[in-house]
Amino acid sequence: MQTDHALDLFLDACRAKRLSPHTIGSYRRTVHRLAQISPELPLSPEPLRHLLAEAPGTDETAHGHFRNLRTFYNFLCLDKHVDPAHNPMPLVQAPRRRKKKRRFLGQNEVHRLLAQHLAPRDRALLRLLLDTGIRAGEAAALQTRDVSVETIVVDGKTGAREIPISADVRRAILASAGPQWVFTTRRGRRFTPRGICRLVTRAMQTAGIPGPKLGPHTLRHTFAHHWLHEGGDVFALQQILGHANLATTKIYVDLDTSDLVHEHRQHATLASSPALQLELTAAK
Repeated sequence: MQTDHALDLFLDACRAKRLSPHTIGSYRRTVHRLAQISPELPLSPEPLRHLLAEAPGTDETAHGHFRNLRTFYNFLCLDKHVDPAHNPMPLVQAPRRRKKKRRFLGQNEVHRLLAQHLAPRDRALLRLLLDTGIRAGEAAALQTRDVSVETIVVDGKTGAREIPISADVRRAILASAGPQWVFTTRRGRRFTPRGICRLVTRAMQTAGIPGPKLGPHTLRHTFAHHWLHEGGDVFALQQILGHANLATTKIYVDLDTSDLVHEHRQHATLASSPALQLELTAAK
């Protein structure tokens, strides 16, 4: 079977499942890269390893290609285009993903962000992202009918979900909303996710917030971090963020440096032992 033909079958199945255009595009790019390396669908691991080794970008990008290839071959096996015994993916090791420290804003940075001179729509958007943790695409798709007294309904990667919203944030977004879409351009058109990303990044840069990773997802990380830092429930956070897997939510459980310093002062071996402290003092 030709790799391009297998790709067409796979993408047809993805569209039938009503997967998002973003997800389908990611699958297409990965498998198209494989077709360039091996026009005939590879049933040995070498071309797949070559693709992962030569893929440009970060460790996360390479791991994304690995996940896409695994999904692609699982489809081919389940749809009986490939004998499961000849599936090469079990012989391909996943690229290493080094743990990353996720960027979030401290209280002073949040204050600087919102204290600057902003148009009412822009300020309302920033406050909504900080108050709910929704994604840029979810904010772009938000309609006035989705805003109720205490909640908003967004349609995300895992489907529709209802999220609590603060009363003052609700008033702010409705005050600048269009007749259909909550966030619109000056010409009354629906704001695109890319447009929201540019707006948020520019506002953060103007506020003097250091990069390099600035944008709506940083505000999502900020919401999640402060939720847990203030004692919020991780299962409730999973529901609010729309994570299908709790493991995705648990990445936010990591403490920041100030938390670690505080915990160290209280619980480290020397700090928590008065007897050892006396010995060290006497030794001086």
